[in-house]
Amino acid sequence: MQVITFMLSLAGCAMYKIEHYKTGAGKDLIKDYIDEASRKYGIREVALIRTAVMLLRNHGFDANRYKKQLIKKLESGLYELRPGSNRILFFFYDGERFVLLHGFRKKTQKTPRHEIDTARAQMDEYIRRNK
Repeated sequence: MQVITFMLSLAGCAMYKIEHYKTGAGKDLIKDYIDEASRKYGIREVALIRTAVMLLRNHGFDANRYKKQLIKKLESGLYELRPGSNRILFFFYDGERFVLLHGFRKKTQKTPRHEIDTARAQMDEYIRRNK
C-alpha cells in the first residue's frame, strides 16, 4: 500500500513545466496533433501521448527509466518523445521547461529530415520570441 501511495504522490507532483509551441498566429500544433490522433486513431493513442507527456513532466530525461526508449535525442538540443507510433519533437528550455513543438505519426524507421528541420526552425523561433 505504501508503494501505491508513493507512486500516486509522484504523479501529482510536477517537476518540470510543459509548454506547447504556438505559431506566430497562435496555432497550438500539439493540441491540433492530439485532436487529429484522437479522430484518426482513437482514444488509446491519446492516452499513450498523455502518459508520455506526464512522464516527461514528472521525470524529465529520466522518463526512459520508467518507459524504455520513450525519449530519443535527435541532434543537439532536439529530442523525440515516442509514445507508440506517435512522435512529438521537443527541446528543453531555461532549465525548467520542456517545449513540445509538433507531432507526427511514425511511418519509417528514421525520423524524416523535414520533420527535424521543421522542429529546428520552430525551436529557433521560440527562443527568439522568449529572450
